[in-house]
Amino acid sequence: MVILKNFILSAFLMATLLSFAYGFNGAMAVPPNLIKGNYDFGHLLGVQDDEQGNTTWLLFGTWKANLNNQTNSETDNSSSAFNAAIEMIKPDGTMKHTHALTNFVLSNSSSPNSNTTVYNGTSTISLKEGPVDAVPTSIKVMNKGVLSIWLNPESVKDHFGDDIIYGIIQNKSDSNRGDLGIYRTS
Repeated sequence: MVILKNFILSAFLMATLLSFAYGFNGAMAVPPNLIKGNYDFGHLLGVQDDEQGNTTWLLFGTWKANLNNQTNSETDNSSSAFNAAIEMIKPDGTMKHTHALTNFVLSNSSSPNSNTTVYNGTSTISLKEGPVDAVPTSIKVMNKGVLSIWLNPESVKDHFGDDIIYGIIQNKSDSNRGDLGIYRTS
């Protein structure tokens, strides 16, 4: 089943890369209100497995962030520094639904090495029963190209399992890149 998981994840990555290779303009596929302002943004993907390694859910979506401009002393708790729409669907194409990650409040950040920054805090996650506040959330940015999102499984009733959700950081051109290597809009 690990092979199936890797195959599905590789297929998602290849489909994304091929769409860009054949002239797909990622900026046109993202709704304008998602990127208004000085935000970084991109696509999400992930696979959720059960205890036996069987793929139970496919995850995809979009995210936006202004984490570059946040520091521990400057964090404005009245505005979100990270938002995401996480869609889930069974591998057979059934039970598609969407969750929102909103109200990210940065607690601290660290750089364990020169290519990685970790942002820890809490967020609100929408579930079928209603929103869950103060969910411990960790966002890791790696090599200016990939980010990962970890949501505390206990806080969200193991809805996302203990698997990481990955994000791809969109790049438009080297001349418009921000601190994380992603292009800026204004």
